[in-house]
Amino acid sequence: IIVANARGEIVLVNQFALGQFGYDRTEEIKGKTIEILIPRRMHDRHVGHRSNYIKDPKSRPMGIGMDLYASKKDGSEFPVEISLGNYEINGEKFVMAFINDITLRKKSDEAIRKLNEELEQKVEERTVSLQHTVEEPNHQIKENQQKDRELREALNREKELGELKSRFVSVASHEFRTPLSTVLSST
Repeated sequence: IIVANARGEIVLVNQFALGQFGYDRTEEIKGKTIEILIPRRMHDRHVGHRSNYIKDPKSRPMGIGMDLYASKKDGSEFPVEISLGNYEINGEKFVMAFINDITLRKKSDEAIRKLNEELEQKVEERTVSLQHTVEEPNHQIKENQQKDRELREALNREKELGELKSRFVSVASHEFRTPLSTVLSST
């Protein structure tokens, strides 16, 4: 959790966020603009987005439909999911960002994508093999067709599993973000 003022200066950061970004002490980032935690290539655009957000702040996920990245102290980047909240104290506006590292989710998605590609390739190879064996006796053809059906069924099950996993992660992330953000904020 990171809290910034209307000028984008970091005013509060929790210990978990410090560790996530590779910092040891709050003083290393407190008072600096939030762009210190964003990849350098995105600084200019982010300043504009930040300015527009503070004009009409609303609690919402950030960057819907986009791949967002954060930058650690050492300059390395990692994928994130960010929810924004806002509040006002004595006329001063503050933005609260709940930042989740989604590296593991991205790796899982990539593994599922690769598995699907491999299964599709196996089905393709098997189909070609079946086409070459058209002249084999009926028994062999039926056996190959059965294997082809089994491979196609396995591919379809893997695709369904991948879609279910993706939907679960999306739903769980969406459904738990606000309650967890509230609990974290209250804590």
